[in-house]
Amino acid sequence: MKITQRYPLEYLATSTFEADQEKIRWHYKNLITEFSAEFRYSDLDEKVIRIKEGARGALPASFLFFILTAVSPYVIRLIADVPRYVVNTVLCLLGTLTLVCFLLQFVKREFIYFSDRRGRPAFFFNLEQNPELADYILARIKNSSRYTSNHREKTESGH
Repeated sequence: MKITQRYPLEYLATSTFEADQEKIRWHYKNLITEFSAEFRYSDLDEKVIRIKEGARGALPASFLFFILTAVSPYVIRLIADVPRYVVNTVLCLLGTLTLVCFLLQFVKREFIYFSDRRGRPAFFFNLEQNPELADYILARIKNSSRYTSNHREKTESGH
């Protein structure tokens, strides 16, 4: 099972998960960072955290559009002698983008966070977009932990 999620307000981030029978691979990439991680299901904890949070990059994006809105009339007039309605149209568009980006931080999306057996964060993804992936991973974690505990019991009892 393979999914890709995009987060445009987080520096154009792309998060890809590829889950097979034994492990899950996570590749994350944005304009600033890129990394890959691989987790065996037996290394992951069955306990997960489900949270609802707004778009993380919405506030910085709205601040950027606010600055552009404030500066654009001066820049436009410096570059060319344009009619006033062009400047007003640009201001309306940038102002609208500012407001939309600001309000996006209040639109909550449900995420699920997985951790390793030591309680350290491992990976997360948008649960609303891919509930079947969460079910698949949780089932694999439970199966692997059952196998691990049965294997320990057999080893300890000498069989």
